[in-house]
Amino acid sequence: PSTLPRATYEQGRIEHDMFSVCFRRELHVSKQGIVAGMLTLGGIDSRRDFAPMVYARNVARSGWFTVFVKNVFIREKGGQSAMADGPHQTLEKIQVDLYRMNSGKGVIMDSGTTDTYLHESIAGPFERVWKRVTGGRG
Repeated sequence: PSTLPRATYEQGRIEHDMFSVCFRRELHVSKQGIVAGMLTLGGIDSRRDFAPMVYARNVARSGWFTVFVKNVFIREKGGQSAMADGPHQTLEKIQVDLYRMNSGKGVIMDSGTTDTYLHESIAGPFERVWKRVTGGRG
């Protein structure tokens, strides 16, 4: 079975076999809905970009869109973007074993859900850093 971007490309409806996903947190909701991100087929649409785009290559030959994770960070004091809002925000790097983190099915980028699944090997290190930057709140 083809993915929507691949099927659309194979049918000649888009010029490039690519897609871009923009995730964002919307702070208000209305009867018209909510703009919590955008999916663009066949390229990119930078009209809503507020920070530099981050690219990830699909490392799988077939199946799910799979990325190679090099590092995992937690930013103290949160934010709305991958970019820090200022010097008051610090990054805490999670110590991960890259081989284990990317083993098996790999790290799957699923744009159809808001769930994030991390490899079990980083559960302990992630929890320790999370508790440190959130003051122990789980």
